[in-house]
Amino acid sequence: MISSSSHSVSAIQTLPFFRSLISIGCFVMINCAYRIMAMVVCSHALRLLSTKNLSNEDTTSFYMEHSKKCPPWSQCPETYVDHEDLSLSFEKSMLPIKKTQMLMAVFTGADFVDRRQAVRGVWNSPRNSIQDTDGLLRKFVVCSNSHVLEHLRREADDYKDFLFLECEEGYTKAYLTKKTASLMKYFVDNFSEGSVLFKTDDDTYIDERKLLKKAATKFQISDHYVFAGLIYGVTQPIRNQSDPWYEPLSVWDEDYPPSMAGGPGYLLSYNLAQEILEQKLPERYCLYNEDRAVGVWVKEIQKRAHVNWIPMSATDGYNLDLCKFMQNKFKHGWKSYPFIMQHHLSPDHLTCFSYQELEPSCFC
Repeated sequence: MISSSSHSVSAIQTLPFFRSLISIGCFVMINCAYRIMAMVVCSHALRLLSTKNLSNEDTTSFYMEHSKKCPPWSQCPETYVDHEDLSLSFEKSMLPIKKTQMLMAVFTGADFVDRRQAVRGVWNSPRNSIQDTDGLLRKFVVCSNSHVLEHLRREADDYKDFLFLECEEGYTKAYLTKKTASLMKYFVDNFSEGSVLFKTDDDTYIDERKLLKKAATKFQISDHYVFAGLIYGVTQPIRNQSDPWYEPLSVWDEDYPPSMAGGPGYLLSYNLAQEILEQKLPERYCLYNEDRAVGVWVKEIQKRAHVNWIPMSATDGYNLDLCKFMQNKFKHGWKSYPFIMQHHLSPDHLTCFSYQELEPSCFC
């Protein structure tokens, strides 16, 4: 668990020597046999060192104490800021001539109309200059094998932004895991090598300009398998059947391995998604918890091949005092906003991100 006071963070951030020392040590470990374990440990250490102080007046840490209200794998809120992401911007002149083709799959449920409308508001806001020609295909993902409500059919006809998959909707009993596997199959069948799959939820703000820039600069052709997102460390599964994150021993009897799959979203390269399906990992490891299942699948691939893990600036938002958080951290608006992904937002809070100016008071 990461827990620190504003004084300790300020002290650490004034010691670049320690940043360099930890970075060198991490580089050595990550290139050794214990690469993934070292990556997780080092990522937590470097979070404090790479988190940029967003204001000279505000030295409060991004990190808060763990709470029982959080998912068992969350620092609550789990938050990471890469100082490089603060400067990411989407300018056509800065992107490679060959753009990254990306499917942005937004998981939603049939009845979450208000969430989808808020997300569409962000997509269509004046500030968002992303066009179809920029290589991003946005789709709300819904299962359709049971029934599709009439109002959902009308919505799909009106907006043309739905992707219907052969799966069954639900939160428990591996329904989300099977939905994710169905999405991967659609992606592999309908896209080509070099494409990127981005999975997220309908309660998450995505800074699409930063997302596309990150993909264009970090997803290199030489990196056959790439996994990007917010790092979650090794955790123990919940065995209480009444818990929403229950994982049966009969399905998975070990600790969960590290993962970058979580509420905010994650990126998978085409080749990584293809290899997961070719090895039939969703059938072999159909965990109840979808995000942790993806971590297991990637772990299996790593037994045979190198997977490039890329951390992205994000917060999962659990147990976050959003009003206080936004007012303390982002009083300077978009200029100081570091995240690519911000999770656990209400439709009203999502709408705040559609405005030309980022007003912290909008979140209160």
